[in-house]
Amino acid sequence: MTELFVPAYDIERRKAFFFRSTRARTDRAQDFRLADVARATSAAPTYFEPVRVRDAAGASSYALIDGGVFALNPAMSAYADLAAAGREDDIQVLVSLGTGSHTRPFALDKARGWGRLEWARPLIDVVADGLGETVDFELARVLPDGRYVRLQIDLAEASDDLDDAGDANLRALRREADRLVQARAADLERLAAALTRG
Repeated sequence: MTELFVPAYDIERRKAFFFRSTRARTDRAQDFRLADVARATSAAPTYFEPVRVRDAAGASSYALIDGGVFALNPAMSAYADLAAAGREDDIQVLVSLGTGSHTRPFALDKARGWGRLEWARPLIDVVADGLGETVDFELARVLPDGRYVRLQIDLAEASDDLDDAGDANLRALRREADRLVQARAADLERLAAALTRG
């Protein structure tokens, strides 16, 4: 059975929140509608409003935003959850699907003179990039036998602006995805074979 592990962030309790199918199967207070899970984990601040979700038991509700604010690549969190349960050997393949890497450089000459205001936006990108790459580094060493696969591409053509849904950028994103599929065809075939074996 494929396990689901989906991060969100509880803005009222001020802590990470993880939707986990292993808990949902045995505890209605940890069971949530899939539509609510999807809305919560995609509620990116400034783009979408936080969402309130209630568990199936009606015991609690949670005010949640996108888990990407702290777990841009949640693969390590998922691995840690399985490892804590003594199930790391059960992992046949752990796939992390990225949304494209930032490629716009920050010029040293300009950054040297930046203050708090100028660093505000770039620092968010730097922290997010660093967190995602750190997870890649860690999992590549914890699962060195090819069981961890990160599918990510540098956005050489498409914009990395989260709110750029213009026709031109959507076409560019499709071309970037096609480039990723071509470059990683062997990995994708291997993953498809592993997933269809059951």
